[in-house]
Amino acid sequence: MLFSATQAPKNHPPSSSLGQGSQELKVPVGLEIQEAVETDPRLGKALQWLVRWVAEHREISMASLDLECSLAAFGLDSVETLELSLDIDLEFGIQALFSDGWGDLSIRAAARRIAEAACEAN
Repeated sequence: MLFSATQAPKNHPPSSSLGQGSQELKVPVGLEIQEAVETDPRLGKALQWLVRWVAEHREISMASLDLECSLAAFGLDSVETLELSLDIDLEFGIQALFSDGWGDLSIRAAARRIAEAACEAN
């Protein structure tokens, strides 16, 4: 079964926060992707690709995505979910079956799973 949710959130808060009490420091998505590319190129590529895919298909800015938000929370319908699965297969050579819980993963966790599966496939 493919996941679906109601409506895609249009205004997500900026990416990860490093909080101290009531004050939080927001880390821009671009910096997180750059750091991932530098420390783990496969993860960086997967994260960058997935952020771009979600932003384009939900018509929101990449900078506004919360990397800890689940894929299901973006309100992808069954057709979009199938399209994402096929695009992951084409881009990375792996099968992402959303019936296996992919929709419950955060963007960051899904990118990590893509990178790990692509590494195992090669």
